[in-house]
Amino acid sequence: PAQDLTADMATAKGPLGMNVGDVVEGEGRTIRVATFNTGGAANYMLLMAFVILLSTVFGIPFFLLFIPCLMWGLKKGAESQNLRLTDEAVVYDAGRYDCGCCCWSTTSKMITLDKITDISVDQNCCMRCTGVETLGIQTAGSSNPQGGPELSLVGVNDAKGFKA
Repeated sequence: PAQDLTADMATAKGPLGMNVGDVVEGEGRTIRVATFNTGGAANYMLLMAFVILLSTVFGIPFFLLFIPCLMWGLKKGAESQNLRLTDEAVVYDAGRYDCGCCCWSTTSKMITLDKITDISVDQNCCMRCTGVETLGIQTAGSSNPQGGPELSLVGVNDAKGFKA
C-alpha cells in the first residue's frame, strides 16, 4: 500500500522542501511526505500545559505570564516537524524550544520499515476539540522507557492515510 501514490501525494512537499521521489543518501527514495496541522497541534499542547499547570497554585500565574512565549514556542516547534516515508524507513525531524523561548533543540529519528510492528492513530477528547490526531509508530524492542510507541506525533494531517 505504501507504493500506491495518489495525485495529492505525488505533488506533496514537506516543510523542509522534500518532494516525493527525492532520494536522500542512507534513507532511500521518498514515497510520501506528511503535513502537519501546526495550529491545532500547538493549541493541543498549550491546552495540555494549561491542564497540568492548573493543578498547582503557582501554575496559573506562571501560565498567564508566559502564555505568549509558550504559544510562540509551541507553534514554531509544530511548524518545524518533517515526517516522510521512504522505501527504506520512516524519517522524522523536528525542533522545539526548551527553557521557555531561549534554547532551540532538534530531534531526528529514522525507523527502518522492517522494525515497525504497529502503526496506530489515536484521538482523545482534547485532541478532538483542537482537531488533531496522534500517529504512533511501534517497533520491535522499542527504546521508549514508558513502553509506548517509539514515535508519537501529534497533528499529522490525514494520519489514517499516512498509516495506509
